[in-house]
Amino acid sequence: MKSFYLKSKKATKLTKIVQISDSHMIVVDETDKENYTKQKERKLFFERESLARTGEVHYAEAKLSEAVEYARQSDLTIFTGDIIEFPTAPNVNKMVEYFSKLDDYLYTFGNHDYMDYTLKESALSQYEKNVHLFKDVIKNDLEFAVKEVNGISVVAMDNSRFQFSLSQYERLKKMFDEGREIVLSMHIPLYHPTLDFIGQKKVNAVADTCGMAYGLGLKNSATPITKAVIDLIKENHEQVLAILVRHNHFDAVVPYYENVVEYVCAPTYLNDFYEFIIEPEKD
Repeated sequence: MKSFYLKSKKATKLTKIVQISDSHMIVVDETDKENYTKQKERKLFFERESLARTGEVHYAEAKLSEAVEYARQSDLTIFTGDIIEFPTAPNVNKMVEYFSKLDDYLYTFGNHDYMDYTLKESALSQYEKNVHLFKDVIKNDLEFAVKEVNGISVVAMDNSRFQFSLSQYERLKKMFDEGREIVLSMHIPLYHPTLDFIGQKKVNAVADTCGMAYGLGLKNSATPITKAVIDLIKENHEQVLAILVRHNHFDAVVPYYENVVEYVCAPTYLNDFYEFIIEPEKD
């Protein structure tokens, strides 16, 4: 667990937020005949990866359990996606079982939560097919959710398909217009060239980001509304305490824009998560 300290003009008291992400939990369920073999193979993959990257095997479910237990003493827990490796009812039910141990939380989709990459279906098709697994059991709005914590507005925005929507733009703009002080959370990092440098150094790959290559027609290139959301965040940077993200399987702390820092949380299946301690700024 890594701790970061933030200053707030609006906070009424010391506030702790825990970010948990990318546990890639897999429940091996013998009754799930369709996915049983896949479950075993993918679980073994992550065990081998954790051994290769940390020198010891970490079991995703156990590490998620440890992180949630620690988070119980926080004011709010944010789950920034990929809590499960692919969508099955046993995986979703086990995920929600851990969520239920907390008094309050925010959850936003990761691409793996609703998408099985062994299938050839598009992200949108799989989202539409699988979103029902989550809607009835997740407490918050899956597109745009807000929790007010000690004077701070914590926002979870779904950008798991690498874009933002007009509704998200309108709702975020309203919050800025109201003078809110905001902690933003989402699954996909907002593009910054430093992320590419860190990714190449840590995992030999450029970062997979939201808002990259405006208008160049590349994969995941930002749509006009996605660009508008990013510009909105930059225009109101003084009201943004932090941007909490995940997705790429390396951790990073990036000076994103002016006062705003983007925190790319380390994956929980590799035995890490983040804690943000927000202190009221004294006059």
